[in-house]
Amino acid sequence: MKPPIVLPSIPAAERTPLVETLLSLIEGLAQRVKKQEEDIAQLKDEIRALKGQKGPPRFKPSKMDEKTEPHQGQQGKDQRRPGSEKRSKNAELVIHDEQIIALAMPIPEAARFKGYRDVVIQDLIIRAHNTR
Repeated sequence: MKPPIVLPSIPAAERTPLVETLLSLIEGLAQRVKKQEEDIAQLKDEIRALKGQKGPPRFKPSKMDEKTEPHQGQQGKDQRRPGSEKRSKNAELVIHDEQIIALAMPIPEAARFKGYRDVVIQDLIIRAHNTR
């Protein structure tokens, strides 16, 4: 926004009716320009919102006055549910069968060997098992 219009001080001897009328016109026009600038800014924001563009930044209130303790119902980062700690699930897994899979096509001569990678696959086998 532009700074408001500042009129120079005019001594009382030079304030003729014409000067008074011009000063009041200038003040009225300055107020009108200020109102129009506010309306234009509001309309630009509305256009941005309709186009899906970002508007002016919205600042969130400071949280410095709130208590440092978590609210009831919230769990802090240190309080986790039981059983949620990170652990390797494959370490406890019983391996019943190991297979080495052969390549379907020969390796090109320009290829580089980058090593093997072990893969654990869990299957569910359902079969008939009859007992008398």
